[in-house]
Amino acid sequence: MAHDNNDSAKQGKEDYDREVLSFIEELATVAERISLKLSEKLENKLRKARKKITDDDMFVCMFLRRTVTYGKSIGLLTRKGFYHEATIIARTVLEGLFYFQYYVYNTGLAKRWRLFAIYEDCINAGNYAKDATLEGWRKAVAPKYGPVTDEAIQEFQLDDTLANRDVRWYPHKGIAELIKGINNEDARKDARKLYINLYPPFSRIIHWTIFGMGDTHVQINAALAVTFQGLYVMSKQANEMYHLGADEDLTDLHNRYRSKGVQNSLI
Repeated sequence: MAHDNNDSAKQGKEDYDREVLSFIEELATVAERISLKLSEKLENKLRKARKKITDDDMFVCMFLRRTVTYGKSIGLLTRKGFYHEATIIARTVLEGLFYFQYYVYNTGLAKRWRLFAIYEDCINAGNYAKDATLEGWRKAVAPKYGPVTDEAIQEFQLDDTLANRDVRWYPHKGIAELIKGINNEDARKDARKLYINLYPPFSRIIHWTIFGMGDTHVQINAALAVTFQGLYVMSKQANEMYHLGADEDLTDLHNRYRSKGVQNSLI
């Protein structure tokens, strides 16, 4: 029997692991500091050093910033007993973690992510273009992007069927195939374990199945564990790449998290 959010809220005090949630809130604070330092560093790079912001810069900065927001949102929702909504966001964090792990061990993903914005603009322009061909779309967006427009056309092999094709910004047809392509055995195994155990139940919630609309309190602790993992992986990578000085904070927090035995067995 499905419960609504009021039912979950009444039960919520006993359903989630408070210790895990406390770790997430602490990590979100550290991750937010890292994110702000990274943004400041990139702004200085652009304005003072007059260097270009790279695809890697944008990818890491945007993914970390978004995950910090998700982590804080999951914490607030969980404390209020809104487990269904918290798990939906955790599913987004899980998918973002898969993309990020692929990025860390595979070259070219950040560039493809950037170029995909041009494809999206082509689709938007195509909705209003009188000339509904690839050339018509190219002319519509080329003034904004310049020669990079043709890079996107080549990268995604676009043609006049552009609006009818299943074009994705990552170079695989689906998350399962993406995980198979992670170029590191340990990371690939960890991602596959998460995908098998958590992606289906989390996705049922998004896709409005009967089970997905049921008692989501059974998934909340797994959702919290995934949230911690996503925040930690992205924060650690950003800190290491850009030398942001959070090594001790991250190591101490991660060690305490593991030593308490609260790390979900699926992670």
